[in-house]
Amino acid sequence: MSTADTFPFQHPHTVRLYETDGAGILFYGQIFTLVHNAHEELLASVGLSPQIIFEEHPFSIPLAHAEADYLNPIQLSEKLTLSVSVEKIGERSFTLLTRVSGTEEEKAVVTTVHVTIDQQSGVAIPLPEPILQLLNGRG
Repeated sequence: MSTADTFPFQHPHTVRLYETDGAGILFYGQIFTLVHNAHEELLASVGLSPQIIFEEHPFSIPLAHAEADYLNPIQLSEKLTLSVSVEKIGERSFTLLTRVSGTEEEKAVVTTVHVTIDQQSGVAIPLPEPILQLLNGRG
């Protein structure tokens, strides 16, 4: 399997009432919840659900940085596609770019930097092989 086979990983989402503000627009902080859900689905698609990581692997993948550019309003009940791609692979971290699109236009672009740490010590460690395989499209 090549990177082109895995990425961009696509995750659908329909905007729910509880995710919106009083005007029926996605509350700004909710974009990170949507992106996090897409990332969890990406991991699960290669057998690395959060539960499996916590129970069977000695590493965790916390977020070190996150930023979002909001391009167009996201409305209640709008059908979205979150497209996750790898932007950068480092020694102990990786960067994902998630594009959030509606049916007609791009809505937001979210960049997240993830670091791998040892679950016991909390110290950053080199990217584990299962994560490298996923990022290189061999998950």
